[in-house]
Amino acid sequence: MPRPNMRRRVDAAIKAANHLHDKDAAAIQLLRALADALDAAYAEDNGGATYRKYAGWMSPHLMNAMKSLGLTADSGPKAGFVAPEKPNALTELRARRFQWHEAEARQKKAQGDG
Repeated sequence: MPRPNMRRRVDAAIKAANHLHDKDAAAIQLLRALADALDAAYAEDNGGATYRKYAGWMSPHLMNAMKSLGLTADSGPKAGFVAPEKPNALTELRARRFQWHEAEARQKKAQGDG
């Protein structure tokens, strides 16, 4: 079985991604830790039973972390993945207005008017 080198591949995917931000740091750290654990398991028994056990357990988690960061072919920018943008002034105004209306409705309900 060829050596997987997951960490090298994960780092290459992260480096190629231009849509990641500082807020993605924790997910990136988790992704790298999973890749390191897979590489360590492979090194422990040269792709034997320990590696297969770890790979079976960690691979779905690794893929989910990659998808959440938009690092796979079906979740990246080419697949329509768009990193959430910071809210603009209009979005913030709408959110405050919605909160105000919600508070007003709760107050009326509490007074028995609504």
